[in-house]
Amino acid sequence: MWSARFRLNHADCPIVSRARKFGATVFSYPLDTHTSDGSTYVSQICKVFGGEESKLDYILDLRKDRHLCRFEMPEKDVFAYQFRLRGGEEYAQLYFNDGLMLVAPPLNSPDNHEYWEVASWDKGRIRKFHDDLSAHMDSAEMLGIANRKMRNIYFPNVLPSLSPSQQKALELASLHGYYSFPRRANLQKLAKIANVKVATLREHLRKAENKLMPLLTERISRPEEG
Repeated sequence: MWSARFRLNHADCPIVSRARKFGATVFSYPLDTHTSDGSTYVSQICKVFGGEESKLDYILDLRKDRHLCRFEMPEKDVFAYQFRLRGGEEYAQLYFNDGLMLVAPPLNSPDNHEYWEVASWDKGRIRKFHDDLSAHMDSAEMLGIANRKMRNIYFPNVLPSLSPSQQKALELASLHGYYSFPRRANLQKLAKIANVKVATLREHLRKAENKLMPLLTERISRPEEG
């Protein structure tokens, strides 16, 4: 099966633009696209990661968007929404057509890009997806395309499932620069901030990484192909 990775940017995206504004990371999953009474509507379910203040500010700001039609939060940091698109507004989801499959939930990064990985039996459908994105996004870069066996493609749950302790450990590590280069905090510092033992924090963090890091490494850190 053919699979490809894309890095996209379009200034009118309400999800990734706020990821940059508030320093949050958002995993999204397309639910529905339809047209009614001359307007186009898109729906997604998302999970937001970041510091508590960043996540709260992100969600509060999103809820103020005048083009937001529906909004629900089934659980903490998870929200579903429906947007009515303005004239000329673009969404990558609009070009995700028959014959394409999502390999992983799209990643909306604080670097102001969306990262998509899609698969298809037909290479031509992936090429068409790229052509459509290039025509309608501000930028659409194909990071790699390859024909890989199914066992080499990572298929996650719709949204990564983290326990509260795992999510807290991951957000703390991200907030204090544990993943920065050079590293600004070590496990001892993070454990002190969280008021837990180092071994406890290490366990929560590693379990969270095992669930989430494949999404990032598959689309960003993996050497480019094709």
